[in-house]
Amino acid sequence: MPIMGYGRFLEVAGINARDVKELSEAIFEYYINILGELNIPTTLRDLDFNKDDVEMLIDGTLAQQRLLSLSPKMVKRNDLRFLFNQMI
Repeated sequence: MPIMGYGRFLEVAGINARDVKELSEAIFEYYINILGELNIPTTLRDLDFNKDDVEMLIDGTLAQQRLLSLSPKMVKRNDLRFLFNQMI
């Protein structure tokens, strides 16, 4: 899929992408690099969470039903467990 309407952003960010997939990967890398330069945490481990905290994080997330109800996908404990374990 050709990239249209992002020319100036791509120029400023120094991104040379041929399609949307390549663009999304480049923007992700650009964003992560900015966060690193600013010393902003990018993982739960950076925030001093560890594997022992996963169940607490799941419980806290499931308590946010008003926000979870807006999700296009039904969020289950196992989904959250997988995500949190990937983020630590």
